[in-house]
Amino acid sequence: MSKLYPPEIGGTIPAFYDNGTDNYIKLSVPFIMNKTVSEVDVSGFALIIRTVANSKLIATLRVDTPTDWNFKKNEVYFKIYKDDDLFNNLYIGSHYKIQLAYVGSDNVIGYYSAV
Repeated sequence: MSKLYPPEIGGTIPAFYDNGTDNYIKLSVPFIMNKTVSEVDVSGFALIIRTVANSKLIATLRVDTPTDWNFKKNEVYFKIYKDDDLFNNLYIGSHYKIQLAYVGSDNVIGYYSAV
């Protein structure tokens, strides 16, 4: 199977925050399915987070559990744990670039979306 074409993401992603009760924060990324990709072709999602100023790579995240996305709402959910280095590299009031990709049923990460 070849690489899957990317989902489309909006220019602005909703803000996320720490509610203080869990040991993680949840990043919800809304997306639009690519017309060439079927839901059955998707076994996960991959996310790249970069700085706006110099496009420095901050993190690459991946989810492979179907409970981490919702095709009816067109959202995928990534958990950023508080004891992870990524949590300490995200700053309140900062903006970040993200790119989203499908992970195919053959476990290959597809093409990433536009920033």
